[in-house]
Amino acid sequence: MRAWLLAPVLVHVVLVGCSAAQRPRACRGSAACAEGDACVAGTCIAATSTAPATAAMRRLTVEPEAIAFVLSDEDEPSLRPAVAPLGASVGPRARILVKFAKPDLKESVARAWLVLDRAEGAQAGPGDVTVRVEHIVEPWSVKGAAGTTWATAPRAESIVGAEVLVAARGSGPIRIDVTPWLVDYTKKGARSWGLRVEGTGNGFGVPIATGMAKGTPPRLEIYLQ
Repeated sequence: MRAWLLAPVLVHVVLVGCSAAQRPRACRGSAACAEGDACVAGTCIAATSTAPATAAMRRLTVEPEAIAFVLSDEDEPSLRPAVAPLGASVGPRARILVKFAKPDLKESVARAWLVLDRAEGAQAGPGDVTVRVEHIVEPWSVKGAAGTTWATAPRAESIVGAEVLVAARGSGPIRIDVTPWLVDYTKKGARSWGLRVEGTGNGFGVPIATGMAKGTPPRLEIYLQ
C-alpha cells in the first residue's frame, strides 16, 4: 500500500449561467420524488443528471483539506504517485480518500460534483470503468496508517447517483454527482470524514491525475442558489 496526504485548501468562486431546464418538482424529501430522483435544495432532480438545477447560480471549486492515494502493491507510504489507476485489474489498483472542510455557505446547494482529472499519456483500459464515490463514516488519517492501507479502508456508505461508467481512454475530466452527500454535510451539526473513490474495470483501468505531474488533484465543484 502507498498513501499520500495533501493539505492545502483553496476556494475559487465563479458566477456562471446555464441554460434553463424543465421546471423541477418541489419536495421536502426524496420520498416525494419519482424513482431515480433525489430531493436537492427543495426540488426533485434526476440523481444522475450532470446539469445544474437552475439557469443561473454561483459556482465554487474547493480543494480537499486532506487526500490520500492508496495503492494495492505497497506496504509503506512513499512519495505521491503521478497516477492513481482506478478500476485496474493489471498492476496496482488505486483507492482515493478525500476530506473537505465544511463549507460556510449562505446559499443552498443545488448541485455538487467530485471532479477527477485523467492522467494524460498513462496506460489505460482497454475497457470501460465504473467509478463510484461513497461517503466515509469513520475517521481516517495517513499518520499512523489509520484507514489508509489497502486492507483497512475506512467504512463508507453509498451516495445516491454517485456512480458513473467512463471510457478508460476518454478525454476531459470525470465528474461524479455527490449532491446528496454535500446537502447533508452542510446541515447544522452534521459531520463528514470525506469521500472514498474506487473503480471496477479491467486492464489498466482509468488513470487519475494526482497533481504530481500533469493534471489537477481531485476537487469539489459546487453550484449554489
